[in-house]
Amino acid sequence: MAINFMRQHQFYNHTVFGLHIRAGNGEVGDFTKKKRGIDPSMNVTVWCDRVIQRIYELHAHEKLLMTMKNKDGDGDDNDETNPLPPLLFVATDTESMIEELKNATKRYHDNFQNETTTTTTT
Repeated sequence: MAINFMRQHQFYNHTVFGLHIRAGNGEVGDFTKKKRGIDPSMNVTVWCDRVIQRIYELHAHEKLLMTMKNKDGDGDDNDETNPLPPLLFVATDTESMIEELKNATKRYHDNFQNETTTTTTT
C-alpha cells in the first residue's frame, strides 16, 4: 500500500520532505497535558511559514552542496547530479494544517521556482 502511494505520487522523482504534524485536532485531556501538539500560544500561520522556510533552506543547501561537489573541472555543472525537485509529504491529525501549509508554500512559491508539490494524508 505505501509503495503504491509513493509510486502514485512519484516520490522517486523528488527530494521528499516528510512532515508529521500533531496539532491535536481539538483533543483535550492527555494530549493537552503532555503538550503533544503545536503550542497554542504560537500563531499557526507563523509556524507553517517557518516550516516551509526551513524546507526551502534545506533544499537550497542541497542544491549548493551538489553544485560544489559535482563540478567536473570545466566549470560546468553536471546536469545528471542536480537535486530532484522537492515534494512535501504531510501526515497530520488536523486537516486545517494542510491548507495552512499550502498557503505558506504559495508565499514561498517564487523561492521554490515552480518546483514544489504538496502531497498530504490525514
